[in-house]
Amino acid sequence: MTAGGKVTEDAFAELPALEWLGEVGWVHRHGTTLVPGESGERKIHSDVVLQETFRAALGRLNPELPPDAVTLAADQALTSTSPTLILDHQSFHELLLAGVQVSWLEGAEGERSTRAKLVDWEHPERNVFHAVNQMTIVEGGHNRRPDILLYVNGLPLGQLELKNPSLDEDGPLKAVNQVQHYKQTIPALYRYVEVVGVSDLLRARVGTITTPAEHFAEWKTMDPAGTQGRSQLEVLIGEVFTRAGFLDLIRNFVLFETDGAKTRKVMAKYHQVDAVNRAVEATWEAMEDRSRRAGVVWHTQGAGKSYSMVFFVTKLRRDTRFRNPTIVCVTDTRGASII
Repeated sequence: MTAGGKVTEDAFAELPALEWLGEVGWVHRHGTTLVPGESGERKIHSDVVLQETFRAALGRLNPELPPDAVTLAADQALTSTSPTLILDHQSFHELLLAGVQVSWLEGAEGERSTRAKLVDWEHPERNVFHAVNQMTIVEGGHNRRPDILLYVNGLPLGQLELKNPSLDEDGPLKAVNQVQHYKQTIPALYRYVEVVGVSDLLRARVGTITTPAEHFAEWKTMDPAGTQGRSQLEVLIGEVFTRAGFLDLIRNFVLFETDGAKTRKVMAKYHQVDAVNRAVEATWEAMEDRSRRAGVVWHTQGAGKSYSMVFFVTKLRRDTRFRNPTIVCVTDTRGASII
């Protein structure tokens, strides 16, 4: 737990994180149990996907697929599409949401095709959630061990990088810099990682693989009482990394922007997620009681109102209760969208 009497990241950040992750439904697997050739999950040290878990989940979530089609879908999902990391990441994100287009021959029926689901978004409990700590990844001669990788159906969709809380420095900033280093040395991992959390236990922030260090942000609860007696890391895990919340964030609160030369990934902050989820429910209630008055969401300048509207429309269109809704957008001269 300690080394030479010193406080260690393992004792004071990683172990509590694993305990809190267990409380919200993640099953712990230690990286030493995932050595290539011993577990069946990885063939070589550069493998970042848990192959056995992934292929089993793919077959379970798509029972209509014959074994050959499951193999084909798995191979397509795991095949890189661009040498540019963010473009490859964006391509995978689209597959994750929409599924993998796969075709196969089935007797007298001839050719059949479907989109194979990688994740069951509607029923989080049907997916497999693993929190893996200290798994060694070797790529291009670089040997790295991320603190905690969060796997959904064998895919590493989340990462928690943790630092020693006793050090007199900005632990989360140091953790972000560590992630940036990992992106350079083991980039294959970041084709998949959707959400990155960083913490020194006392302080915690969250972002994406393109979020600048200064824009990694705290994730707070809208209920002030919910933070009493809890560290920022515990709040982050309890708000972002619940199984349903994590999938909701990836599916409905992420977008990609490009200026033609550079692409970046944008993820909602806590106030936007809260506002959008409340707005969706208020809209449904307004339809149910026929009042047609869902309410107004007020934003301060710079709070991300345009992004909030995009997230709102995204979630509204996926909600089967609304049956292909018509969206009207009014834009003022400063570009702020109102729906």
